[in-house]
Amino acid sequence: MLLVRLFGIVRHQAELKTWSRTAPPEPDADVMNSEAIKAWLKRKKTSGTLSRKVMAIGAALAGMAVLLLTFWFTYAIIWVGFQGVAAFASLVFAKRLHLAHEWRLLGSGIFILLLFLQHFRTNPWYWGDYPERDYATSRSLPASAGVMGGLGLMLAYPGASANMIADILLSGPRLLTGAWNLWQESRRLAQLDEEVCGQLLEFLARRPAVVPYEELRAAGWEAWFGQLRNIDGIVFLEKGLNLSSELRQEFSKLKPG
Repeated sequence: MLLVRLFGIVRHQAELKTWSRTAPPEPDADVMNSEAIKAWLKRKKTSGTLSRKVMAIGAALAGMAVLLLTFWFTYAIIWVGFQGVAAFASLVFAKRLHLAHEWRLLGSGIFILLLFLQHFRTNPWYWGDYPERDYATSRSLPASAGVMGGLGLMLAYPGASANMIADILLSGPRLLTGAWNLWQESRRLAQLDEEVCGQLLEFLARRPAVVPYEELRAAGWEAWFGQLRNIDGIVFLEKGLNLSSELRQEFSKLKPG
């Protein structure tokens, strides 16, 4: 009986030694963190590329719809305006003027082209920058003021009114150029090197302060600066690179593995 018990103990110890030799080693925390960051970057790359493409398509469709409305609104303004000119010429000079449909289309097209030119030559922040003053509101106008009251309110603030009208008219060009920019961002994000950028993100995450550009260039990271600009949360400062507090918190919540 004693021999049987001793044999069982020896057998159990032998099984423990065998399991310790064959069991996989515990993964290193740094390796897990690196793999977690790469997995996070892969998810961001996939979701960011898809969301930007969807927003680009939506902005392009909305921009074309707005431009179509603007085109025909301009066509109507030209037609109504020329009717007034034709009536004046008929009364004063006894001569009836006529503007062909093709010329009205051409005028509308030229106006759309001028909108794009104005959009490209002007800072986009300019149009939404209205002067700070105590504007009168529609509630302060009597109910009987109607359309004339609204026009009077616009004439009381000509600068702000002109900016607001231009802001509305430039919505179409802004949507189309925004769609193009989003599409280009999705292409750049799709070309992101997950392996190298993941290692660089891990390197930045280990440093609590700004990492100087000289140190990054010495480590051979300079070629990847352009790809880092496609990742939200990486701050390009005058002296070097840093991670935003939100991105550091997000990295701290990543589960290893």
